Amino acid sequence: MYIFAKDGAAEGRLRVAVYAYNHADCYVEEVLGFADRYVKVYVDIEGVTKAEF
Repeated sequence: MYIFAKDGAAEGRLRVAVYAYNHADCYVEEVLGFADRYVKVYVDIEGVTKAEF
């Protein structure tokens, strides 16, 4: 399993970390798009959405 933390994800540099895994810009955009959509609709088990924090 690839660990993104060592490539910058732990510091919030997600684009750099994904690019280190796969050097295709279209792949990076797709992965970050999926992550963004996930975060926007995420609801924790308590029913509080991220936008309510």
